[in-house]
Order: sequence, then structure tokens, then C-alpha cells
Amino acid sequence: MGKDPIPKTDVKLLYPVEQAETIRPLLKTDQKVKDLRLEPIIPAKDRHHIKNKSLFPLMKAREVLFFTLMEGEKIKGILGGFTRYEITVNLKGGIPVYLLRHAVYDLRDKKGRCFLKSFQKSRRDWEKSDLFVSSGPDC
Repeated sequence: MGKDPIPKTDVKLLYPVEQAETIRPLLKTDQKVKDLRLEPIIPAKDRHHIKNKSLFPLMKAREVLFFTLMEGEKIKGILGGFTRYEITVNLKGGIPVYLLRHAVYDLRDKKGRCFLKSFQKSRRDWEKSDLFVSSGPDC
């Protein structure tokens, strides 16, 4: 039996199978985004990027965030951590879900403020976290 590999861009989020019955009801759908029928964005430079300097203060603040994925799934939770490839969101009850960065369409807080790089590039309203390390002369 041959197994066909799944392209990574087809995977949007990960969670333990044991948690599936708990997690599925917590995932909502943004019908407007779903109706766009967006395809995976293969070139990394064209994706909906979120800068680390935006994620650090959000992680420290532990406020509720709303992630929308490329196929319309909405995930509401608290940012638990992130790496170069994924973002960990703790759902209601502290259940971790791993969102792959290439699958993120939008990120907003309760006030509706957008944290995508394209928006922040024009607004420049991010806040430095004390976790942010500068490579300046004091280092």
C-alpha cells in the first residue's frame, strides 16, 4: 500500500485526535472568507504574514484573539506560543491548537485591530514587548 504525502500547504491546523470532539464545536466559520474559495498560497512572500514583534506583546498580554484561516475557519483563543512555522492558540479550557502560519488569513483582537504585517506596515502601531531583544549597542 503506497501512501501519498500531503502537501504541507493543505494542512491548516493540528490538535490531538483525543481532543477532536471537544475542539470541533469551538471552531466557527466565517462564511465570507469561505465563499472566497481561497487556494493555498505557495510562495511564502505572498502569504498573510504576522510579524514576531506583533506576536510577542500579544502572547504576553494573554488577551483573546481571533484567527481566521484561508478556508474560513475562525479560532478564538489566547496565544500560547509560536515558532517560525506555527502559532499555538489555547482554546476555551486551555486546549492547545497549532495553526500553521501559511494557513492564516487574518488575526484580530476583540476591538477588531488587525495584526497582519501588511496592515501593521502602514499603521506601525505595534508595541515593543520586554521580550523583544534589540541588537543595538547595549547588547
